[in-house]
Amino acid sequence: MLLVCAAEVEGRGLRPRLRQLRQQQRSDQQDREDAAGGDAPMGESSLEPRVIGVGKVASVVGLSHHLRARRPRLVVLFGICGVYPGQHGGVGPTLEVGDVCLVGTDRLADEGVAHEQGFTDIGQLGFAETGPFTADPGLTAAAAEVLAVPVVAGATVSTCSATDSRSRALARRSQARVETMEGAAVAYLCRALDVPMIQLRAVSNRTGDRARGGWSLDPAVTAVQEALLKLLASGVLRRG
Repeated sequence: MLLVCAAEVEGRGLRPRLRQLRQQQRSDQQDREDAAGGDAPMGESSLEPRVIGVGKVASVVGLSHHLRARRPRLVVLFGICGVYPGQHGGVGPTLEVGDVCLVGTDRLADEGVAHEQGFTDIGQLGFAETGPFTADPGLTAAAAEVLAVPVVAGATVSTCSATDSRSRALARRSQARVETMEGAAVAYLCRALDVPMIQLRAVSNRTGDRARGGWSLDPAVTAVQEALLKLLASGVLRRG
């Protein structure tokens, strides 16, 4: 299993807690082995989070580096996201700042041509695929059940939506609920290399007018880290 986040802040302080969890898992496994009178597989050898870079290009380059070194059975992308306010459009349950979600599908939402009549994406132009790119459906559903959080659609952008007009346009065009700068790119790469992935996010802000965004970065980082630790402790991700 490969744990990845885009920015250092998203993984800050997580390593010692992951090591503690791993030590507890090893102790529990040893107890099971002793009780069974035999040897059991140790499972994951490392739960160190890796920072792959912010944005589509950086995240794919960073992840490619790790996938060349070791092909994991699962990539877990975790981090923060913005949420499209309900009045701006989008599909799916409304989320608030601090809420956690799983992203089930993601798309490249601003790759294309902006023109006087609106926007035409590069898929419509016949140049490239823009999605949706799907996370592992079984593991995504299982993770959402463990955490009691929704599965939503994501939009991946190069320029975040810090005006109401852009937020409305992206939400309505993509039919997404959350916005990130890496999700679809990571999902695209994982699909190309046949590596299952899931995407875990916590809302740090509302998109649109930045002054009304309700920014809460540190609590969102805490929320996504707690959710990740709960998932790892549950064992649900080892079933994939």
